[in-house]
Amino acid sequence: MRARHICGDTIPDFSRITRQQQFLRAVMARVLRPAMLLHATSLVPAVLKHLFVDPGLKKAGISEIVALIRKLQGISTGAVDFRTVPSVPALIDTPQGQVSIVKLLPQAKLLFQRLRTGEPLGKIGVPQKNTPPSTAVISVRVYDDSSRGKARKVTDYLTRGGFDIQPVATGSLGQTQPVILYRPGAKAEAGVVHHYLSTLQMKQAPKGQLQGIDVAVPIDSTYEGPGVVKQHNKRPGHPTC
Repeated sequence: MRARHICGDTIPDFSRITRQQQFLRAVMARVLRPAMLLHATSLVPAVLKHLFVDPGLKKAGISEIVALIRKLQGISTGAVDFRTVPSVPALIDTPQGQVSIVKLLPQAKLLFQRLRTGEPLGKIGVPQKNTPPSTAVISVRVYDDSSRGKARKVTDYLTRGGFDIQPVATGSLGQTQPVILYRPGAKAEAGVVHHYLSTLQMKQAPKGQLQGIDVAVPIDSTYEGPGVVKQHNKRPGHPTC
């Protein structure tokens, strides 16, 4: 996740942000599983050794932290909102020559203002200029069309990939075969999903069909792609040089 450059990056520093968001959502999905929360008492002390902890929280003790963690039961990773401070790369002249910097856009001030006042953020900080969307900000719902358990496997696979996964629904959304459906305006988001489900075609959904999500993936019993069939020596999501 800390790689400075991956083949296909347009702006490496910005692409690294999307990979970090992807990693964090994938970790959250794993940590928030009920089985993991049951082991919070033993996990917290081990994790705290590697973190800087607020003095007030540290003073409260491990039992207080464990109690806080257990309150997270039932909360999905979708309850966490990932944003990037709106900015663009720029060059400035210095006595030592030109230096590459990150320049804040006017929307950055608005983002911080809304965070302070608790106002809705809208879409500020979701897209990042010249960078593919982060899996962490792409909401995906898998539809189970009599898939015999395959929809659940695809859901787990995409969850490990760091997507904002919504609960599985039933139905085919009018499709006769598995496909990646995307809302109007979300073709780039569908392209990121396609890196993971490369055997499926992408198709724009009718306006209004996908409510509150970017991408839907109906899966039936005929599906035999990634998530169901093991992919050897292939890491989805990043092009290979």
